[in-house]
Amino acid sequence: MMKYMYLDIETLGLNPTKEKIVAVGVGFDNRISVTFSENEQDLLFDSKSYIKSIVGGRRDVVMITFNGDAFDVRYLTTRGIVCRVDMSFLLDVMHVDFMWIMNKYMIGNRKQTLKLHEFADMCSIKYDDKVTGKGIPLLYENKLYEAIKLHCASDVKLLVQLSEIEEIKQLIKLDLKRRYKYVQIEESESL
Repeated sequence: MMKYMYLDIETLGLNPTKEKIVAVGVGFDNRISVTFSENEQDLLFDSKSYIKSIVGGRRDVVMITFNGDAFDVRYLTTRGIVCRVDMSFLLDVMHVDFMWIMNKYMIGNRKQTLKLHEFADMCSIKYDDKVTGKGIPLLYENKLYEAIKLHCASDVKLLVQLSEIEEIKQLIKLDLKRRYKYVQIEESESL
């Protein structure tokens, strides 16, 4: 049976060559964990250890992100190079990107994309988080670290809730079959 691991990051900008990651959120086995540190190398090392403890060579874990193909995974890999922490193992983890699913199977227009919160709204999922990714640098500058961690955890929770919608479960299965033809797709467990 496939198991889902949910991943979200918070950064101080959009340029992975210059702007650091300040939080990494992971959901797995009914638990959401957010790693936060002002020291990015420590953050990446701790996140790598935790994620590897989950995926560690297993082929039954699927990483679920929102825009992870274009942002989260690439950002983690690039910042890993900058900080000398090898994050390339993420590129070998089976991965479903909800933004890709939305564009490919739902909206059909790559120029029109929804943000995670807009996707949740469309699916009638309620959330209280008013923070956006653009607000993270100001929160960090003002040392409002708990707000950053709460926002990251909230985004991971939204990923979990989206993956529990029956119609989205079917799109996840379709995407896994498309991307990983050799994998036997069975009913998956969410968080």
